[in-house]
Amino acid sequence: MYSILESWKNLNTRDKDFTRKKESLENLKFWLLENADLYPIFGDFKRRVLKPVFADFARVGYGAKWEATKTGKKTTHITFSIPRTKDKDKNQLVISVPPAPTAPVMRVNKDEPATINQVIQAAPAAQDIKSKVEERLTKLHLTPAQIKKVLEVVKGDDQLTKLHKAVYPLHLNHMQGVKDHGADNIGKLTVARLKTEFSAIYAAWSN
Repeated sequence: MYSILESWKNLNTRDKDFTRKKESLENLKFWLLENADLYPIFGDFKRRVLKPVFADFARVGYGAKWEATKTGKKTTHITFSIPRTKDKDKNQLVISVPPAPTAPVMRVNKDEPATINQVIQAAPAAQDIKSKVEERLTKLHLTPAQIKKVLEVVKGDDQLTKLHKAVYPLHLNHMQGVKDHGADNIGKLTVARLKTEFSAIYAAWSN
């Protein structure tokens, strides 16, 4: 979450102290949890993800905030308020929470606690979007050859995210047992959806 917020912090907004960024709940779950299907009830996502993360932020002095945005009666987006970088504040935020017996504060040397940026850089890299898409298309009963063909023509984070969003409703209906979305049909429906959304896939599979 920290790395996502930091990537947005200096976007152009009217507020000189904070950047406000609105993002869909579906995208957030996909980025943070590697599965947009988790926590279909927003209250569970808030209790198990947002509240603990932002409590930790407050504890180390990182002033980001969030608020839910509804479409009708359903929460669909989160709007974040992210503190802007000021010259005097650069690299000054440090983790100063007293260490637990099994989880000492990370330190660059014996005297100085690590900054949040150093903690983020030391963390293992997240699973890349490509492997997530491969996993999702396998669940939708595409063959390895079909998946390979898709990934040959759909490249870049933006396109891969678009692909995920295109097939997400099919995956959700399939998991919920919706009529006509059974194992025999889901692969064909997925291929048809991808051909509609991506002209490059349509051209590749039409040759």
